[in-house]
Amino acid sequence: MNVSTRTSRRRSLAILFLCVLSVVTVFAIPAAGIREPRINIAPDYGAVLLPQDPAVRVGRLANGVTFYVRENREPVNRAFLRLVVNAGSLQEDEDQLGLAHFVEHMAFRGTTDFDGNEIVEYLESLGMRFGPDVNAYTSFDETVYMLQVPTDRPELVERGFHVLEQWAHQVTFAEDAVDRERGVIFEEWRVGRGAQARMRDQQFPVLFAGSRYAERLPIGDMDVVMNAPPETLRRFFRDWYRPEFMAVIAVGDFDGAEIEGLIRRFFAPIPARTGGRERRFYDIPDHSGTRFTIASDPEAGRTTVTVYVKEPARPLNSVGDYRGLLAHSLFGSMLSTRFQEMAEDPDAPFLSAGAGFGNLVRPTAAHFLSATVDEDSILDGFAALLREVERVQRFGFTDVELERARARLLRSYESAFEERDRTNSNSFMGEYTRHFLREEAFPGIAFEFELARQLIPDISIDEINALAAGYAADHNRVVAVSTVERAAHAPPDEASMRAVMAAVAAEDLAPYEPDVSDIPLISELPPPGRVVEERLHDDVDVIEWRLSNGARVLIKTTDFRADEILFDGFSFGGHSTVSDEDHPSALMAPSIVQESGVGSFSPSQLAALLAGQRVSVSPYIRELTQGFSGSASPRDLETLLQLVFLYAREPRRDEAAFRTFMRRSETNAANRERQPDAVFSDRLRELYFGGHPRFRPVDRSFLQQVELDRALAAYQRLFSDFGDATFVFVGNVDPDQLRPLVEQYLATLPSRGGGHAAFADIGVRRPAQTVREQVRAGIEQQSSVALLFHGEHPWSRFDNHLLRSLGELLRLRLREVLREDEGGTYGVGAAASPIRFPRSEYIIEIFFGTDPQRAEELAGRVLEVIGELQSEPVGDGILTRVQTTQRRSFETNLRSNSFWVTNLRESAIHDMAPGFVLDYPELVDRVTAEALQDAARRYLNKDRFIELILLPAE
Repeated sequence: MNVSTRTSRRRSLAILFLCVLSVVTVFAIPAAGIREPRINIAPDYGAVLLPQDPAVRVGRLANGVTFYVRENREPVNRAFLRLVVNAGSLQEDEDQLGLAHFVEHMAFRGTTDFDGNEIVEYLESLGMRFGPDVNAYTSFDETVYMLQVPTDRPELVERGFHVLEQWAHQVTFAEDAVDRERGVIFEEWRVGRGAQARMRDQQFPVLFAGSRYAERLPIGDMDVVMNAPPETLRRFFRDWYRPEFMAVIAVGDFDGAEIEGLIRRFFAPIPARTGGRERRFYDIPDHSGTRFTIASDPEAGRTTVTVYVKEPARPLNSVGDYRGLLAHSLFGSMLSTRFQEMAEDPDAPFLSAGAGFGNLVRPTAAHFLSATVDEDSILDGFAALLREVERVQRFGFTDVELERARARLLRSYESAFEERDRTNSNSFMGEYTRHFLREEAFPGIAFEFELARQLIPDISIDEINALAAGYAADHNRVVAVSTVERAAHAPPDEASMRAVMAAVAAEDLAPYEPDVSDIPLISELPPPGRVVEERLHDDVDVIEWRLSNGARVLIKTTDFRADEILFDGFSFGGHSTVSDEDHPSALMAPSIVQESGVGSFSPSQLAALLAGQRVSVSPYIRELTQGFSGSASPRDLETLLQLVFLYAREPRRDEAAFRTFMRRSETNAANRERQPDAVFSDRLRELYFGGHPRFRPVDRSFLQQVELDRALAAYQRLFSDFGDATFVFVGNVDPDQLRPLVEQYLATLPSRGGGHAAFADIGVRRPAQTVREQVRAGIEQQSSVALLFHGEHPWSRFDNHLLRSLGELLRLRLREVLREDEGGTYGVGAAASPIRFPRSEYIIEIFFGTDPQRAEELAGRVLEVIGELQSEPVGDGILTRVQTTQRRSFETNLRSNSFWVTNLRESAIHDMAPGFVLDYPELVDRVTAEALQDAARRYLNKDRFIELILLPAE
């Protein structure tokens, strides 16, 4: 479940860097159809309240339950449901620390009408996955339960509301179930421990000083969790799971009136409660001046310095509120862009930096500045953050910067508006949740887009410059440093950081000068090539072109998204074809090229040129292929192809950019060496690849072999022949518009006419016998367990599907045994993958975290479960859950652009017709319990697997 510390981190420290509108902003569908509202902004508009989206039914039942209902057609035949409870860990009594979260767990462990794990098993039998489709979270202030259910059968929707109703007031808290769940929660707490948690424990008492937020982390006190009697859980449930604290939210492909009827049917009978405990709201007290919290840890993965200036959370209910939000978005965008430009310098005082404004917790917002720095550059990075805010205070932003930021922000609104008929239902859930919890307005994207179009050009540069004072205020300010603990290198103290603040305030600064250029993206083009052959794969509506340079293009036009075209292009070869000496440089070449830019443009210059466009392209070099992936709005399709052309033909050599890239890479490599998870995964990789030198970790010794000119030479060689390339376009793409662009930018890419370019088998061989090892790293009492099964595989459509089905079966069964029965882990990952090239083989991966004292025991339980799967066929219930999930996923995948890009690419790699995906339902039907038993015997060979266990350092 998506709970506790994970949630609190999302709600607090993970403030958006640009703090742009949670473009979870949504659209309105009035009953009479979509029309753009006309807004005439008067001089005194600031107090005008934002309207409520007329597409949403909002009501309140007599017992106090609030409901929100919205009809929405994407995804087809799906409904997203939520039960929102306005109570979290802040409402816990002293003997209940961690029990708000515990109550949430127990909702999945039994209710009056659903025994034990019946809720999860039932929802999985509908094809909904525990985690992605069925989940919950607990935070400081609220608890939220989330379901996705099919709507093609009315009884399934009804059952979904029945589950929500049970969670609202019928959780049973059976004593044996409570005792089993204690271990699961303890393991969730254990998984959350580590360097970040230890440093958070030092910093939250300063950041949230004097408030309950400093002492009520949702994960709680493990002594309470492991010992609290069931009655203490029931007390929290009785006190806070009351109708007046609840909202039911439903968005999906259904009839809204019918759904409102179901809400009334299931929730109106819940008795109203009178005389209950008062729901108090807790603030974070103000403080004068600046406070410092400097935390270090021997396993820290990076060093950061963050400046928070706290203030009461701002409402979002009026046009004036909305204008303020837009102004903050523009400020954060412009300042972050300055930081990005600075970070391109290899001698920059930080590795990356950003700025923004947003909520820390429900009652408190913050302006923030944050930088990731080298360990010995904390003071320099801190000074750089303060200096740029000081520069804005003295000289302001420039008109050029503002116009670029306006273009970016307005374009995000345009895209959201264009997608108004195709927005995923889940995108609305957060907005209605915030309205219930925070009374935040939800006017709908039609209104918001029109408002943004009028307000954004009207926000003056003086208005934005004035916001700098909020980032520089010397009250309610907290400076938080997180760094590596080293005996030979102490972090700076408070006095030295205060000295930096004084020094920056006294510096003689010059105005910022933006880089302005009117050079076109491409100055000169070769004569266009041609489409020389065309065919239609009418079973899947895919057009195929053959170009004059030999390349192939696959095009599928869809209406799934209005403002999206996805792209992928590849050729065979990859870094398998380079020499051992060149391999480190070739592996890093795509990243080096992206850090350097293309043609005449550095990355920041390119970003400035493309401000207001929605387009991205990334080159890649993998073991067996090289190519490009990207996306664009239909209106920016030509820019996408221009970038592909430039990345293929004009990668930019930039010594300074290379130094910057190597500096970041070396810092990351040094940090990885201290992280237990990295030590574990690196050793597992070494075992699986048989110690092959090409698959060793990207550590500092590896990076010493990376050379700029070798990287560029390998890149240029691999991208020198597109005669066998395949390019895939999926989305709102018009083939008639695409054709001349393809002929100009893709058909003119170089081709040697030599036919199919081969990849190489570099001689990786898996272990021929069972390998069992333990590695020791880390100071927490944490253990990770990995089991990898591998071997030869008869590559075919059905064998591939059967293998993956076995992976799904393992995931479900191991969760039941290791989590639900044993209480030994928070979660189990299991997946199976077929591999065809360079040799046909398979891998099945099983991962889980646990108590070091139980690691070997639970690894043994995995093998026992495997033995059970091999000895007798599975029951119909779990087979149905596997197959129904596969069918339901396929239904939604068919309306996903990314699904089609992936599978059209696969069709080209494996030389299959594009319509191969249509046989998937038949493959699902062919799987039987006996076939899965045979697959378990064939693939889960106990005489040839890898078992690796991570234990704490001795």
